[in-house]
Amino acid sequence: MSKLTLQQLDTGIEAAVANAASLIEEAELLFRSNFHARAYTLAHIAREELAKVTMFYAAGLRMLAGKAVDWKKLHKRLRDHNSKLTSDALLSFISTPGAADTLPLEKMLGGAKTRNQWKNDSLYVSMVDGSFKTPPEMITRKKAERTIAIAQFALLDTTRYLAGGGKLSKRSPDEAKKIFSSIDPDKMSPIDGLALVKELAKLLQQHAVNRTR
Repeated sequence: MSKLTLQQLDTGIEAAVANAASLIEEAELLFRSNFHARAYTLAHIAREELAKVTMFYAAGLRMLAGKAVDWKKLHKRLRDHNSKLTSDALLSFISTPGAADTLPLEKMLGGAKTRNQWKNDSLYVSMVDGSFKTPPEMITRKKAERTIAIAQFALLDTTRYLAGGGKLSKRSPDEAKKIFSSIDPDKMSPIDGLALVKELAKLLQQHAVNRTR
């Protein structure tokens, strides 16, 4: 993947958000028509698409802060389902009120492979205990409804974040430098990174509460 400009990253973010919104709308149509397995598929893909927004934005912040961006690695992550699902789980953890105190982040991040399997189950005939199962048998209506709801929330949360942060091409490099001033993700251990994410979740949730007062 060749190096992108901040303007190109902004365009990619806008395209991913628009596509996610369309996928969710189509998922809702399928759900109302009782095609819950395929409704699950589209809602799942919408969540992956929104995870790409985080990757694009993080890359842009690194550029603004004068940090190197591994474009080859970014391109690989954008194509890797597990990477996008892990990013989606992290976003859910950060944006869910009280999650930092009640939900095991390690478990949420570890569920990426399971959710990718559910996506496959929603598309293809599966073999379970010697019997063939169709997607509607594998994906319950409740699971589809829940996934659509999560995708809707993720879209709303992403839209709010982008509205608050603004376009990358319009952001001040000084703001980005402040974000990286006290941490160096490239040298951070997994344990330190996990602690940072949990603390960030608490701060963001408290900030959200303060804004509603």
